[in-house]
Amino acid sequence: MEEAMKMFKGRGDQLHERFDCLVEAGFDYNSVVRMIKRDPRILNMKRTVIQKKIDFIKNASVFPIECLVTYPRYFYHDLGKISARFSMYQWLKKRNAINPALSMCTILSIQEKRFVKYIVNIHPEGPTIWHLSKVYQTKIRINSSLYDIKFC
Repeated sequence: MEEAMKMFKGRGDQLHERFDCLVEAGFDYNSVVRMIKRDPRILNMKRTVIQKKIDFIKNASVFPIECLVTYPRYFYHDLGKISARFSMYQWLKKRNAINPALSMCTILSIQEKRFVKYIVNIHPEGPTIWHLSKVYQTKIRINSSLYDIKFC
C-alpha cells in the first residue's frame, strides 16, 4: 500500500476531486477504478488538464470516450499531438485509405517517424495534410480552445 501511495501526488481531497472528475465525465465508478489500476498517475494530473482532454475526446475525436478505460495513457499525450494524429487518421479514414479499426493506442503511441512512414504516407496527399495538421498543432499549443480542427 505504501508503494502505491508514493505514486500519488496531492492531498486526499485533491485525488478524490480528480477521481470525481472522471466519474462526472461519464465513466462509471468501476471503469474509473480500472483506469487507475492500469495507470495510477492519472490522479497526479490537474483536474483542468483531465477535463480538457476529456472534452476533446468527447467533442472532437473519432474515438468514443470508453477507449480511455483501456488506454488511460491518452492523458499523457500533448493535446496538439492528439489533435494532429486524430485529424490525419480521420482524413485517411474518409478516403478509405486506412484500416478503420485502428486503435487509439496505435495512433498515439507509435513513434513520429513510424507514424509518418506507415500512416501519413499511405495516401499521396498525406504528407501535405500532415504538414497542415502540424501547423495547426502549434496553434493548439498557443490556444487550447482551437482543438476542434478537422481536415475533412
